[in-house]
Amino acid sequence: MSSKCELSFTKEVKQDWKKPDMVNHPQHYQGKNGLEVFDIIEAFVPDPESFYHGSLIKYITRFHEKGGVEDLEKARVYLNKMIAIESTKED
Repeated sequence: MSSKCELSFTKEVKQDWKKPDMVNHPQHYQGKNGLEVFDIIEAFVPDPESFYHGSLIKYITRFHEKGGVEDLEKARVYLNKMIAIESTKED
């Protein structure tokens, strides 16, 4: 037997599952086959860290005027990519 609370939670989870992820996997940055712009940048740009650094600065400096928390979350994506690159250099 399900309670009202459980039904409401299940409905919310299902609705969130259908929402596009505008921070980690925005649909407008994906090709028909699921290839993402990050994949192309990492394959063709000689120094992707410079691109990530510029994007990080962009999202941090504009978050008040444009995207709010969503822009800060996007900045975190670029920061995490930079951390991953730097972590492999330390090994």
